[in-house]
Amino acid sequence: MPKDALHQLIHSLSPSEKGDYIRSKGESHLTTLFKTMNKLEVYDKAVLEKRLQKHPELLKHLHKYKNDTYSDLMRSMRSYKQEKDHRVETRLRVNLFDIGFLMERGLYENAMKLLQDAKKLGLKYERYDEVLKIIDFEITLSKRLYTKDYIEIIRTLVEEKGKLISILHVEYKYEKLRHLIVLSNEKNPYSSNEQRLQYLNEFIKDELLVNKDRAVSFYSQRVYHYIFALYYNLEGNLKEKYYHRKKVVECWDAHPHMKQENIRPYVASVYNYLISCVECKEYKTFEQQLDKMKNEVNPKNIHEKAMVFQRVYYSQLFYYYGIADFDKLDRLIAEMTPSLKKYAKFMEAKDVYTFKASIANILFIMDKKKECFNIYSEIIKKKLSIRINFLCDAWLCKLAIAYDLEDDNFDNLYRAAQRFFQKIEQEETEAAYTLFMEFIYRANRSTESESKALCKEYRSAIIKLKDGNARSNVSINKLLIWMEHLLTNESKVDLYKAHIAAREH
Repeated sequence: MPKDALHQLIHSLSPSEKGDYIRSKGESHLTTLFKTMNKLEVYDKAVLEKRLQKHPELLKHLHKYKNDTYSDLMRSMRSYKQEKDHRVETRLRVNLFDIGFLMERGLYENAMKLLQDAKKLGLKYERYDEVLKIIDFEITLSKRLYTKDYIEIIRTLVEEKGKLISILHVEYKYEKLRHLIVLSNEKNPYSSNEQRLQYLNEFIKDELLVNKDRAVSFYSQRVYHYIFALYYNLEGNLKEKYYHRKKVVECWDAHPHMKQENIRPYVASVYNYLISCVECKEYKTFEQQLDKMKNEVNPKNIHEKAMVFQRVYYSQLFYYYGIADFDKLDRLIAEMTPSLKKYAKFMEAKDVYTFKASIANILFIMDKKKECFNIYSEIIKKKLSIRINFLCDAWLCKLAIAYDLEDDNFDNLYRAAQRFFQKIEQEETEAAYTLFMEFIYRANRSTESESKALCKEYRSAIIKLKDGNARSNVSINKLLIWMEHLLTNESKVDLYKAHIAAREH
């Protein structure tokens, strides 16, 4: 079905936002259209028009009323946000509007009092972009109030403005570096070690990364360590990645007033640290940090609740999978599934399917074939929302399950997977995937004894390729366990537990 802007906007609102809009507008064509579209889970113009048959005037000018409702809803949400949202960003923007309004009326002393309070707030929370606007107002007010030493005051304000601009310039440069390394990783997750190291060695020479003292603001310090965490992740250095993710969280702890004000980046920082705790087997720290975050965070709306749900449960999945506690994983998946359905529409598509891919991977090891096969099929259908490596993994695991089940549709499924791998660029995938495709194709046409010999041969070849890659690949590890299961008939859960135990020693 085609998407509709008004339908998307309405369904992005929380129940309290919807209720506030309806109460404030009363009965009108706008609220009738709002309520009708709110009841449509999926936008369908024909269904909408059928439900509006009792409102001929509305139906006749539907396009106009849709535009009017969209504009009116945006105005109402601005007012709602200003009234209900007490975050610093919103308060500062309201203050700037009020200061401008008072200045237009010539109420300069009133404006100056409000300005001084707003400036303290902006500096405390390092909202330097807003503080610059406040300083501009302050310069104008100092002239108009004709204070005795206003020339010296303006000179001081201009110098203060220059310092803030310098801080913001450095923050911008750190942000640019962050985007460069993130995009490089997402574009080429499987670059060869030589290519990767060459790029990283050049990247790390930037003067802002060489000289830590340039990071003076809270934001710059946080992004500095975030960049190094990404750098060491690409390099495959788990210990250094853990150190820098820990330093990011320490930046937040040094500025506790920033946490509730910036829930999303704070929770994301703690989440990254939690993942590193599991990777480095800092399990006690994981549990302490998770409990701490739960106690500190108070989501203000449905979108923040969805984000916190995602980070908390995903990190627990990663933790229990890392320690091979499948009893807790089984209970956790059952517990979180209803909430995932509830929050999915308030999460980014890529986050939803990252979540689902992780659940499917666990179910694959637990040998819950039907459940994980259905999730992998869902992931493949959402190809535009997901990273290439997730799609590769989904196709290969579907083939493995179809092979196990001796599915009559195996050949069709294999050809579909083959078409997928032919379409994507060679550097976006791994040589191990090509070997796996060769193995499963040949094994499906072989006798039991022949397929075991093939399994042994291809598994050794895949392990050799894997050992040459600095970064561990969850997909490859999972498929190697499946191949070992074919050779030994041991359960994948027991094999995975043995793999974890061997790694621990």
